[in-house]
Amino acid sequence: MRWRNRFRALATTTALTGLILVGQASSPAFAVAAGCTATGVSGTVNVDGYTAGSHNYPYVYLSLADTAADGHHVRIRFISLSAAGPHTYYPWHALYDGNGTSTGWSTSAYSAATTAGFAVQAAVYEGDDQIRYCTDYKWY
Repeated sequence: MRWRNRFRALATTTALTGLILVGQASSPAFAVAAGCTATGVSGTVNVDGYTAGSHNYPYVYLSLADTAADGHHVRIRFISLSAAGPHTYYPWHALYDGNGTSTGWSTSAYSAATTAGFAVQAAVYEGDDQIRYCTDYKWY
């Protein structure tokens, strides 16, 4: 009986130690935001579930606001940053509703290169011509 109790205690301790080591070996996923402003535009990105060194951004939320009555439209895009390879520039999202309006997009992203961070770019456009832009980077 005494040996059985010791064996159970040892098995429980070994199992808990294994769980702790597994937990320490993996990188935690976390939420991070980036944002920037330029005359006429404000943009932010919130990234959740991101693990540095992975290829995935499971939850990306882009937020864009037109802040000037200038007759131009605004756009926003997400950028995956890579320390060793080219950055991945995702498509622009546009807002055409004018001054004082805002909108957002929920998406996800995958990068062929190992990720080292991300960025958001917001810009003011006239047609397809970019007038001005801002960028905010989050490196890890």
